[in-house]
Amino acid sequence: MKVADTIPPANAQAANIGTARADSVRDFSRTNNLDEFLRIAQELAEECFSPDAIECELMRDDETEDAWLIVRVRVKDSPENVLAAKKRYTREWIARVPWPQRHMIRLSYDIND
Repeated sequence: MKVADTIPPANAQAANIGTARADSVRDFSRTNNLDEFLRIAQELAEECFSPDAIECELMRDDETEDAWLIVRVRVKDSPENVLAAKKRYTREWIARVPWPQRHMIRLSYDIND
């Protein structure tokens, strides 16, 4: 089961990003002290990908009862450029976010033509 909603932009230039977060995403983030790290994930996604949209989803594994947030970016770019952006994002993410919080917020990207 997953709950999807859009997270607010870190800056006003990301015009296509909505402003509401689902209660379940917000509750999970607060319960696990992830608000600051979710903000970092969003900022890095904006800096590295220049996405058309950023969404955040709460994911749950019913078998293991694990839960995590997925930050999904939608980009219009070549696969090569997106891969380079992913590498920049990952390098900064590892440098700025400690474990286990780093494991509780994950990145996904969709390339739109």
